[in-house]
Amino acid sequence: ARLAGERGAKLVRDMLSFAQRTRLNRVDADLNLIVAGFADRQPATCAERLAFDLRDGLWPVSVDAKAVDEILKNLVENALDAMGREGTVVIRTENVQKLMTEEPTALQGPPPGSYVRLSVVDTGAGIPRERISQIFDPFYTTKPVGSGTGLGLSIVQGLTHQMGGTVTVVSETDNGSTFRLLFPAIK
Repeated sequence: ARLAGERGAKLVRDMLSFAQRTRLNRVDADLNLIVAGFADRQPATCAERLAFDLRDGLWPVSVDAKAVDEILKNLVENALDAMGREGTVVIRTENVQKLMTEEPTALQGPPPGSYVRLSVVDTGAGIPRERISQIFDPFYTTKPVGSGTGLGLSIVQGLTHQMGGTVTVVSETDNGSTFRLLFPAIK
């Protein structure tokens, strides 16, 4: 009964987080410092499965540190679930310059400009191509009944968009997933 109560409380928190377009406290920040703070707060069992590739000299971005923390929590939790007991989750940051492109898919992405990319990479089961379009839908989950709310990636997408960013995923069955978030740089 206690476990069911805890699951119910988590579901309510997730639903409130998803439903509320809470006012974010955006400040100019170095994503590396936010990622380092996230890493410091992880329990040892999680921390030993995380690796970091944080590039020096990141451009500042206008983000809410708590929102980025929530994004990382959801992406890392999903990655660890996808990998089971083996594998490492890599969190990477880097400056990127997006140029104009003639590709039709470019219309869906961010406009040309300077961005800071935050990536979360796992070596898990991957997401089947036919499911990728659904993963950001509220309540969509690949986890067994009772194991997930299906709100984590919806929260990731919603918070990222509220901060002016975009999120994309590259995944292949049995080859893991890479979630890439782009935040406009302040130069």
